[in-house]
Amino acid sequence: MCSNETSYFDSDEFYLTTLHILTVIEVPVHLFGAFIVIFKTPKKMASIKNSLLSLHCLSAFVDFYLSFLTSPVLSIPSSAGYPLGISKWLGIPTSIQVYLAFSLVSGKN
Repeated sequence: MCSNETSYFDSDEFYLTTLHILTVIEVPVHLFGAFIVIFKTPKKMASIKNSLLSLHCLSAFVDFYLSFLTSPVLSIPSSAGYPLGISKWLGIPTSIQVYLAFSLVSGKN
């Protein structure tokens, strides 16, 4: 039989706390990366500087969205889940959060 015992490591609170700690670490790293792209890109790469910065900003926003704003809990193997992030507390419907997540990850609107 399955056990009903759960620990703190199995809780949504632990998952959310871990994601928020990672967000605190990754935001300065993303800002430093943007600084490097803007100010330290070699002159030979000037033609792709805007594309590189655009890609970096988009991936940084996807990272921030998935780790702080939405914080999705996925139930694998079924296509199910629920959000835990700040967007839930702001009252943004789950359907809107899912649409934004798919749009950001796919790179298309």
